[in-house]
Amino acid sequence: MKAYLETTSASAKLFLDEKNGIQLKEMIEENRQRSSWMVLIGPEGGWSKSDREIFKQNQVYPVHLGSRILRTETALVAILSILQYELGDL
Repeated sequence: MKAYLETTSASAKLFLDEKNGIQLKEMIEENRQRSSWMVLIGPEGGWSKSDREIFKQNQVYPVHLGSRILRTETALVAILSILQYELGDL
């Protein structure tokens, strides 16, 4: 993962975090002008400490979708739908 994050060209990088982070709506409002987005969706059970450290080193920001914890396959559809709608691509 570290090698990928160091080479990605996404201008907005975030990971879904069930424990903390900013609200997705706030992230979108602050970064609406970005041309490309990368969203990492974690494994069942959450991200490890080492994952979080790698994210921090590579400016990948934690975002949460609210109090519900979604399954990986559901979170994927939810986040992509929200981003497409909010960024005018849907």
